[in-house]
Amino acid sequence: MASGPNPVLMTLREAYALLAVDPATASSTTTRAAFRAQIRRVHPDTVQSQELQSAAAERTRTLIEAYQIIKHAGYARPVTFARPAAAPTTDRALNTPYGIAVDGDGNVYVADWGPRGFQGIRKISPSGTVTNLAGGVPGYVDGPALRARFYQPKGIALDAGGNLYVCDSGNGAIRMIARSGVVSTLAGSRLTGYADGVSAAASFLFPHGLAADAAGNVYVADMHNNLIRKVAPSGAVTTLAGRYAPDSHAGLMAGRFADGPGPRALFHFPQSVAVDAAGTVYVADRWNMRIRAVSPSGDVTTFAGSTRGSDGAHFVSPQAVAVDGDGNVYVADLHRIRKITPTRDVSTLAGGRHKGNADGDGEDARFNAPQSIAVDGAGNVYVADTFNRAIRRITAAGSVSTLTLRFAST
Repeated sequence: MASGPNPVLMTLREAYALLAVDPATASSTTTRAAFRAQIRRVHPDTVQSQELQSAAAERTRTLIEAYQIIKHAGYARPVTFARPAAAPTTDRALNTPYGIAVDGDGNVYVADWGPRGFQGIRKISPSGTVTNLAGGVPGYVDGPALRARFYQPKGIALDAGGNLYVCDSGNGAIRMIARSGVVSTLAGSRLTGYADGVSAAASFLFPHGLAADAAGNVYVADMHNNLIRKVAPSGAVTTLAGRYAPDSHAGLMAGRFADGPGPRALFHFPQSVAVDAAGTVYVADRWNMRIRAVSPSGDVTTFAGSTRGSDGAHFVSPQAVAVDGDGNVYVADLHRIRKITPTRDVSTLAGGRHKGNADGDGEDARFNAPQSIAVDGAGNVYVADTFNRAIRRITAAGSVSTLTLRFAST
């Protein structure tokens, strides 16, 4: 089934980061040169498989999008956000569902945001009723949930106590929504970058995904720093794995992959994390096209995926990862949902090579670049089908349906 282009969901600050341009010294000449250098590194014509060519083409479109955003802004310094005059008074559809989590009662939580309108967390009851749990207009404010403000919330995760953690990507912060309904900042601040430390002394660079373990530790895919970070319940942030290497989004290049002890390992655009009962952290290492495993001590190995042309399973663009109680790992891989057993057998649970919007069984179903997945205790996989603006559910047998949503009055 055909589908339209993905909406533009990139800020000026992100555009500069993707082209590896310093906004303080940017000019039309330096920005154009950086853009051309990045495009030359993609080289989609040298990629052997059709699917990898598709991934490279997607990357090229992202670089073009970034360049156009900077040109349109007149090479201005990035601003944090343009605040709407007031919060929307009604909601009748999801904006862009980017993060998803599910609790033991069957409630689904969605990080939802778009260029306009609501930016925050939605709650979907088992009957499909949608309410706004936290957030409103974009911004950065702690406090009571519906007075709190977020900017581009992405990954979300629940802990054993029912607290919800949010990757507030545009604000460079890890936020917590307590069961009491109060939002606080666990770590980070609007001063994006890279620094370990406690609470506001720590910094992240567009963190994208997170997961919480049974002890209340939060693991963060610090995507543009190419690191996996750990946040203790006290707010103390350390680097669990990865060598600091701010991402230039520079195509399918070599040199950003290495297994080994934490400080020596290399990631390339780690977008999502999940943690199992033993404390192993699984990473959707997007541009290395692999699923990595990080031990509690920080040692990094490749759990699934391999270099094109070699034996073993291949991934195109692993965007999200989740793990169930039996140790099965689920991956949103471009337009497919894949399953990896504890013995590392990889299969396609649902979806196919091409994007679309269709329910059905297994490979007859279609998705459009879902950015987050979650799994419940019964083995159902919930999918934030981001660019279809829908929430999908996949049974353990691979049958896909779209949740019917009813938006409560606001």
